[in-house]
Amino acid sequence: MSEWWEYVQRITGSATQQAIADKTGIGQSSIARWRDKGPRPDSAAAFARAYGRPTVEAFKYAGFLSEEEVKITEAPVNLAEIDTDALLAEVRRRIPG
Repeated sequence: MSEWWEYVQRITGSATQQAIADKTGIGQSSIARWRDKGPRPDSAAAFARAYGRPTVEAFKYAGFLSEEEVKITEAPVNLAEIDTDALLAEVRRRIPG
């Protein structure tokens, strides 16, 4: 799994590709290709904006910029902005058994 796709899953709380498409306005078929091929720059920027993330952060995970170029590893998450279902999915993922 690509670093980009892991980032997408972490930010979206493992939302479905269709849910990501609906939120970003990007076609579901394009999002399906992200897992193996990553996004185009305009799609990475649209994803970041839709989920309230810094565009430069998305560009780092998409491989367009190095961590050195970005000078950040990741911006802190504002928990108030996380969808309740996504937050619960992450809590369930972290609780064993």
